[in-house]
This record gives sequence, structure tokens and C-alpha cells, in this order.
Amino acid sequence: MNNQIPKNKLQRSLQDYDVVYLAGYLLILTSLIINIIDRPPEISPGRFSASLVCIGMVLVLHTLRPRIASQYSRKEAVNVAVLILMVLFVLGSTWFSPSMTGDAYLLLIVVGMAFRLLTGPAAAALTSSAVALWLLIPYNLYGADVLLDLSLAIFFALAFFIAIGWLVRRNTMQLEHAKKLTIELQQANEELRLSRLRERDLAVVEERIRLARDIHDGLGHHLTVLNVQLQAANIQLETDPTGAAEAIQICRQEAQYALEEVRRSVAVMRNSPLNGTSLEEALEKLIREFARNTPLDPEFEVVGDPYPLEAPVGMTCFRAVQEGLTNVQKHARNPQHLRIRLEYTPQQVMICISDDGHGGAEGEAGYGLAGLKERALQLGGQFRGEAIPSGGYTLELTLPRGGEDD
Repeated sequence: MNNQIPKNKLQRSLQDYDVVYLAGYLLILTSLIINIIDRPPEISPGRFSASLVCIGMVLVLHTLRPRIASQYSRKEAVNVAVLILMVLFVLGSTWFSPSMTGDAYLLLIVVGMAFRLLTGPAAAALTSSAVALWLLIPYNLYGADVLLDLSLAIFFALAFFIAIGWLVRRNTMQLEHAKKLTIELQQANEELRLSRLRERDLAVVEERIRLARDIHDGLGHHLTVLNVQLQAANIQLETDPTGAAEAIQICRQEAQYALEEVRRSVAVMRNSPLNGTSLEEALEKLIREFARNTPLDPEFEVVGDPYPLEAPVGMTCFRAVQEGLTNVQKHARNPQHLRIRLEYTPQQVMICISDDGHGGAEGEAGYGLAGLKERALQLGGQFRGEAIPSGGYTLELTLPRGGEDD
């Protein structure tokens, strides 16, 4: 900490003490020496002393200008005021002891600093006014001939200092702009880093949710079938041993299916139950398994011309039918008819699952339906489940033909 503070002060000081600023001290010293050596003999000691005081005030203002400007927010206004005072003292030095060469150096300080510190119009206005007022003094003292020679003599020096002051100002502005861009870039990099961290955390959460959905939709379906068949086997164990054996065999198959689902979830694989087949073929297989394990004979209808679906869309449609069949087994009481409708349109694909049993609303708050609704929203679609007034329950899923991978 002890080394950091002086370093910062040094950096701030170096920003102020640029080439034009440092050149000002050299010009003031040169002007002072020339005024002493080239003192007109007719000038009284009092006027000569007043001239030296004016040069000293130019030195004081030149030295204090950075410190004064740093204390105010409107730095350009402060710089204008200080430069005007410097012009007045330059004119005073020339008036009291007219040494054209020495006082010209003082004028060059003001010109260079004006184009270093002020905007173009302000610098041009202040410089032209200062030069015009300064040239009036030799014109009044020596006439037009001396004025013409003096103007030609200082023209190139003025042009040189104007160019130097403008170039230094432009370089300083570019450095400040580069510094600002560097700070903005650092802030953007930090925001990007934080965004990547948030994205990574979000990806972890989404992956956990996806795994939870897959476990519920896949494993939950097989466990539901397994539970139903075990209940049937328990009832038929004494009265119908053959039926009980068939139910147990189905339970073994479902247990194997459930084990495969667990292995896929643990391995965090994105294998789709479609396994390279079309959605309608996968649904037909799923419905056949359902019909084989239940007394229902579902009606499956495909409307429109089927087309390939993106993996997330096809997967969600499959899970919706799987969840609908699971809900029928778990919640519907005494259903007589079950209808599954798959409809293709040029813009979207729709799934509708309806039964005429009693109950089913209990599943509306279940995790499976909530997960399907989340899937649908992520893919830009809609999902709803509602009881039919005449009895039964309906699940409807609508997804756009495309979709983003979840």
C-alpha cells in the first residue's frame, strides 16, 4: 500500500507534464534571459521590474494551472480563464519593457497551451485574440514596417507550436479513449466470465431437471406397469395361477425395461427411446405394450403427412404419450375407451390423449405433467391437461416443427 499511492501520484503528474507543458518552462526561462540582456536603455527601472513581475506571474500560472484545473469539474473553463490571465501578463510584460523576441516566446507558450488544452474553436479564438493584441503594441511603438517584419518572423514559430499543441492534444485524447476502451473491455470480460459461470450452473440445473424428467417419464412408467401387474398377480395367484404367471412374466419384462432406463440415466446419455425409428412407429410399439398389459385396446390415429422431427420435439411427443398412458393406469377408474391422436401440420405437431374413465385430475399436479409442461415451454409449445365434463381426462401437447435442444 505504501508504494501504490506515490505511484498513482506519479502517473497523474506525468499525464499533466507533457511536452508542451515542459517546453513552457524552457520558453519562460529563455524569455526572462532575453528580456534582461535585451533591456531597452530608455526603460525605467520601475517599468523593467514590472515586466519581470509579469513574466514571473506567467511562470506561476503555468505551474499552478494543472493543480487548479484538477479541482474543478469544468476543466476547459478553468483552462480558458488561466490562459486569458497569462495573455494579460504577456501583454503587460511587452508593454512595460518591449523586448519583441523575449516576449514572443511568452506568446508561444499561450498558443501551444491553448491548442493543447482547448477545443479547436476556443483555441483559435483565444490565440487569434492574443496575437492580435500583442501585435498592436509594436505597431503603436514602431509602426507598420516593424509590425510586418515581426509578423513574418513569428509566423512559422506560431504554426509550429500550434501543430505541436494540437498533436499532443490529439494523442492525449486517443490515449484516454484507449484507456476507456481497455476498462470497458475488462468489464466486459468480467461480465462474460460471470455469464459463463451462470451458464454452467444453469446447464447443471437443466441437466438435473432433464434427468429427473427422464427418470420419471421412463422409469416411472415401467414401475407403474410393474405395480399394476403385481397387484393382478396377487389377486390371481390362487384362482388363476396361469394368469398370475403371465403377470409375473410381464413384471420381469418391465423390470428389465426399468433397469435399462436407470442405466441410461446414470450414464447421462441422451439416447432417445425412438432409437432411429419414426415417432409414429415408436408410439405404435408403446401402445401395443400398453394394450398387452391392460384390458384396454387404445385407438391410435395419425393425421396429416408425417415428417422427421428434431430430436427434442420427437422425444417430448413420445414422453407425452408415455405419461398419458401412465396416468390412465394410475388415475383413471374403469375407462372403456382410450384414444391417442398424432397430428402433423406444416408448422407444428400435436398430440391428444383422451379417455372416458373417472378421475385423472389427481395427475394434474404430478411431477410428470409439470415436467411435460416445462419441456413444451422450452420448445416454444403448449401443454395442458383437463378433465372432460362428461367424464374422462384429456392431455394435449402442441409443439412447433422445429425447437431448441433442451
